[in-house]
Amino acid sequence: MLTEKIAVAVPSPLRIKRRMNIEKRTGFTIWRGPEGGRGLEGDKDVDKRSYAITHLDVHQIAFEHFLREDESSIERREKLCRIEDDRRIGYDAQIGFTLLEEPEQKTLHWLYENRGITRFDCPGTRLRLSSACNRYIFYFVRNVDGWWLQGDVWLDTPMTREDVSLVSAKV
Repeated sequence: MLTEKIAVAVPSPLRIKRRMNIEKRTGFTIWRGPEGGRGLEGDKDVDKRSYAITHLDVHQIAFEHFLREDESSIERREKLCRIEDDRRIGYDAQIGFTLLEEPEQKTLHWLYENRGITRFDCPGTRLRLSSACNRYIFYFVRNVDGWWLQGDVWLDTPMTREDVSLVSAKV
């Protein structure tokens, strides 16, 4: 069990691993084309602005749920629309995996200790599982031992205020 604070100082900006092949690593492909299609043809369903990010600086990110005051939950696909309407950059899966693979997960531990982050998704990459025609996104969660793991979630599932997305900080 992780009992000590690994990162006491603000982590240095982390270089994003852009050569990582998400499809080979996970078995998911990046969704292509419109939401109502089969996900096999057309442009990749990604936030292209996220690919321009080469370093992750904890001062330039935010974790938001995008719920309105009178809402207790919404579908994740609605959250993606709100991120876009807010003009935030939805950070992509390569950024999440870079955080996960950082030695000792220093930045993730710092985010937990200093911001209370225990789980988040990366909305900038929409995925397709080869055995289904559903859209997914990856999420990252802190387990009981203090280390972080990756999972995936279907975009038709509801999310609550605890289900935050990794996005660019407001300008």
